[in-house]
Amino acid sequence: MGLSFKLGKEVEAEHQTITRYPLSVFDFVLPFTVTETQTREYTPFTVTYTPTQAADTARARIYSELYTNFPDAEIITKSETIENEENAVKVSVKFTFTADIAKTVPFGGV
Repeated sequence: MGLSFKLGKEVEAEHQTITRYPLSVFDFVLPFTVTETQTREYTPFTVTYTPTQAADTARARIYSELYTNFPDAEIITKSETIENEENAVKVSVKFTFTADIAKTVPFGGV
């Protein structure tokens, strides 16, 4: 005969996180779990963009992602394509850039 409990985090819904962890007193683990449920309240809404606004927003997010991942990036070349589809705008940007991708750390030696 035995009992088992799921420990850790699980996502019940997009707006809810459930965390279970064992209950302990002075480092003595009791046969109980504590369940913590976090729920985020939100209101869904629809945003409508013009094709130009959608392309500008997408372009800004692409550049933001580039500079988040490579803060010191220097763009050498870029090519951009914008395709208007039914109820959508597709923006593709190809970059050639230079950036420091290696972190320098002191070497202690042997």
